[in-house]
Amino acid sequence: MNIRIATIREDDREFYLITDVSVIREQDSWRLIVSDKYEYDVVDSYENMRFRYSRDEIILVDDYFEKYTTGDFVFLLQSVGIKDRPDFEELHRALPMLRAGEQTVPDTCLDILSDMNKDKWVSFGIIDKISRSGEIAESMYRIEKMELILDDLIERMSEVEDQAVTEDKRREYLRFQNEVKQLEEYYTGPEWKTDFELDEKGVFPSYLKRGVLSEDAVFDALNENGEIILKIKK
Repeated sequence: MNIRIATIREDDREFYLITDVSVIREQDSWRLIVSDKYEYDVVDSYENMRFRYSRDEIILVDDYFEKYTTGDFVFLLQSVGIKDRPDFEELHRALPMLRAGEQTVPDTCLDILSDMNKDKWVSFGIIDKISRSGEIAESMYRIEKMELILDDLIERMSEVEDQAVTEDKRREYLRFQNEVKQLEEYYTGPEWKTDFELDEKGVFPSYLKRGVLSEDAVFDALNENGEIILKIKK
């Protein structure tokens, strides 16, 4: 189970930041994922990079949402750099298992997730923290983005193939082809090969959904999409 909580965009004088926040259910724990993509206005002359990626994964105890409240969870979000206090109602819509209430574990230090404060993690329901950056974080960001497009495409194809589909749905499907083009460019370009080779090396965590790295899944979806476009345009 992968629940996307929010996508937050921040415009700075030097960079544009996109932060994706999600919660993943694993067999015996929860994982809070905060994935950042930075786009710099000026390329760093030393590292010669315009885009940079980082990813924090906070592993929480199995019964986290039974023991802790919305306030406690918001504190964790702020601890990983989410500056604005999230709306409680929106959080509850995304995560209905959240217990209502303010923060129960008192702490004024927002740097709770630093290694210096590891001894406090257990009181906040934190098992461990994994930080990723560079090529691995970039590939994971890219795979997750393409997975969303592929899932959306499959769902939309099912809707459009229904004989009772409205004209508005057909027009919406044609507009969605901009996203399909991104998926096709990814699948036929060097980035897919890079991600596929990293997957072959076993560097990605088991929870990462990566159907886009299956040649047949994307190939079949793109072919079916092409057939649907021909029918729609007749």
